[in-house]
Amino acid sequence: MLSIRAELAIIGCIMMLPHGFIYFIRFLILKLPKIMTEGKFPILYFSYIGIGIIGFIVMIPLFITSIKKVRRKMQGRSWKRLQRWAYLFYLLAYVHILLILLNESKIDWLRLSTYTMIFVGYMILRIFKYKNKQKIGLRVICNTNN
Repeated sequence: MLSIRAELAIIGCIMMLPHGFIYFIRFLILKLPKIMTEGKFPILYFSYIGIGIIGFIVMIPLFITSIKKVRRKMQGRSWKRLQRWAYLFYLLAYVHILLILLNESKIDWLRLSTYTMIFVGYMILRIFKYKNKQKIGLRVICNTNN
């Protein structure tokens, strides 16, 4: 999977683009005028819309820099630093889905727990990977000092 990771990210972003545009336009044209005339501002609704917009904005540079021609023009360190924003995107996507599920009249506990297990499992594995890299880095430093 590592060899096609960039391609999978590009495909995922292409699939997310219509979602972001359609729901943003739907929000501006259909929902916002209705909310303004009724005077009711559902906090949960605005929260998941806002988080979705922020996540979409974070996704755009990740998408662009996943393209090989763009990636080759960047320095490796700056590309890697930018790609770390993907973790923020994953968090925002999880919170966005969480708020959507909590905004429903009847909470689907199976979907909520499934998304939570996937996100928490991913974060635990990512933390383990980070800690292992730290240990390896310390071993290399200690071995070069001896």
